[in-house]
Amino acid sequence: MTTPERLICLVTGANQGIGYEVAKSLATTSRGPNGEAYHVLLGSRDAAKGQKAVESIQAGGGGGGGSSITPLQLDVTDLASIQAAAALVKRDFGRLDVLVNNAGVLCQDEDVVVALRADLEVNVVGAAAVTEAFLPLLLVQRDGDGGAGGTAAADEEERRVVFVSSSMGSFAGAADPGSRYYRAVTGSSPLEYRVSKAALNMLMLEYWKRYGAEERCAVRGDKEEKEKKVVVRVWSADPGVNATNFMGPGRAEMARERGIQGPEDGARVVVGCVVGERDGLEGKVVGRDGVQPF
Repeated sequence: MTTPERLICLVTGANQGIGYEVAKSLATTSRGPNGEAYHVLLGSRDAAKGQKAVESIQAGGGGGGGSSITPLQLDVTDLASIQAAAALVKRDFGRLDVLVNNAGVLCQDEDVVVALRADLEVNVVGAAAVTEAFLPLLLVQRDGDGGAGGTAAADEEERRVVFVSSSMGSFAGAADPGSRYYRAVTGSSPLEYRVSKAALNMLMLEYWKRYGAEERCAVRGDKEEKEKKVVVRVWSADPGVNATNFMGPGRAEMARERGIQGPEDGARVVVGCVVGERDGLEGKVVGRDGVQPF
């Protein structure tokens, strides 16, 4: 039996928090749907912080057992940075199997317009810019197995894209007085953040419709469907509330003391999409307890 080729996986905003834990899991213990190891590209706006994060993961055993991890400088708000990162991945690997759009912000500015622009720029426009830049590499056809998927048909290859979202962006939750997401969280600029995550979920759904298995026949036409194609599985992953620096200076430890889960717990939802545990739930927001209304 031949050893499956490593899957190339990019995680944006991965020098800390949930992104760090996703990268750590994929580079340490996780295996792909067909038993593949991963080569993780740890995306970070700050190159030095990215390098430090990679060294920390390697010191903890990451990069063993056939897996590996390297830093990738990537600022999701800078098109030149995104294009340079995509060019580097094309040069070194020629393809991308998994993209995790994790980079995000929660702007604390009291001015609604300022905060909304900041949140949309990173959480939505940044995710779209990265996805568009790396789509040509995601759609590269490979010889051999089905790539990043475990259930590809003989005429299909699979890739995976995960948008790290939040149930704070759920229309159903925001409109239901009985939902925990009905009222905003005091002091966390919820209006702007909720809008950005609602928009991100729509972005996810449209990518799934455009490149996912169920819709490609209608979009692309019968002629192309007869040819071998790349199918992109797409999800939004809701990691829940996590005690991270995302909460603001000094709040993570306070949250942990109150029993809020750490980023390693939230990362499991994201990793589940990557490794095949959430197959069949594409085009949806998935959380710890399954599909979330949005």
